[in-house]
Amino acid sequence: SFGTRLEKDIDSNNLLIAKANIRFSENNPFTGSNQFFSTENGLPINNLYSEKDNYLDSWNINTAAIYRYLFKKKGQSFAASAGYNNSLTDKEDNILNINKFFSASNPTEQIRQLNLNTTKSQQIKSSLLYTQPIAKGLFAEVFTNFTYSNNNIDRKVNDSLNMAVDSLCVYFDQQNIYGRIGTSLRYGLKGLNVSVGGAFQILDLNGQYSSFKDTPLLAD
Repeated sequence: SFGTRLEKDIDSNNLLIAKANIRFSENNPFTGSNQFFSTENGLPINNLYSEKDNYLDSWNINTAAIYRYLFKKKGQSFAASAGYNNSLTDKEDNILNINKFFSASNPTEQIRQLNLNTTKSQQIKSSLLYTQPIAKGLFAEVFTNFTYSNNNIDRKVNDSLNMAVDSLCVYFDQQNIYGRIGTSLRYGLKGLNVSVGGAFQILDLNGQYSSFKDTPLLAD
């Protein structure tokens, strides 16, 4: 992982802050088990062998920038911020189960399954804030916020013949848009803090899915 932060006082009125965090991870655990089942008299029933081989590869990026300007008038200020986040996760699960029955016409059952999961997400956000002093301890604020996010999931499941299992496969794409604009009055003096305000906001959710990435998407 790597992280950095930069804070710069351009002058007494202008401040700029930028920060970024990057993280990478990789993991490859293996688990296995063998279970023997019998009756209370010790007669063998079955033997179950299971193994799971996992592989995980992911990275994540978070960035943000903040700018603030202080006017000559005390308490008057303007601030703007923006951020970008992005992540990707690739996960593979290789599962094998062998169940051996000691007294059955079909003595051995074997299940092999390969799960491939890819998850992507990104987010863009920004905000503006203007503060205007009206009287001693009384401030008027105008603000706006915007956020766009996109999430994408691609899950594939194959059987022992490396054939896709349609009922377990899914491709999903979701986009969200959030916007808000409003104003407020804030009073703070001698330990007393009171605020009142209002805002208008929009929220747009759009999701589509299908069994596979290359097939036509269906609206939710």
